[in-house]
Amino acid sequence: MKKKIFLLSIIAVLAFAVMGCDTLVKSGNGGEDIPPSSPYTLTDTSWKLVAIADITSGTSREPNCGEYMCEVESYTLTFTNDSTAYGKSTVNQMFGRYIADYRTGTLFWHEAIWTMQGGEMGDGEMYIHALTGDKSRPFKLYSQELHVFYNNGKEYMKFNRIEGGRV
Repeated sequence: MKKKIFLLSIIAVLAFAVMGCDTLVKSGNGGEDIPPSSPYTLTDTSWKLVAIADITSGTSREPNCGEYMCEVESYTLTFTNDSTAYGKSTVNQMFGRYIADYRTGTLFWHEAIWTMQGGEMGDGEMYIHALTGDKSRPFKLYSQELHVFYNNGKEYMKFNRIEGGRV
């Protein structure tokens, strides 16, 4: 009888432990583990490009706006709570719909449209292509950083979260 109670107790403890554990999600390209209920989502966040990194060489640099100084809004990206996103390169603006798959670390773009107000300067063309040139991009999401990968995962754009909401 004591043996049965002991076995039932162990089974109950194991069942409780398994039910209480959250499944962790691995973000794309080896990112940190993020629980599904994590506060780290793209919803209602704004981001500013702060670096362009080359994984192969281990180097990074600041984004270039060409012969002009970057505006505050240059190289920004905002994700809303209704799956729309908007952003700005050096000259043009982007509007579109997105889906962020946190389990695979993939950002899918639907209907991403860039205005053509003028020719891009500096890294503007690269920014447009690297961000939305394909239908999907691998990404890593941290509390204050967003990394969007391009060039077959050899390079990424590092964004810092803009505190206080939208740009």
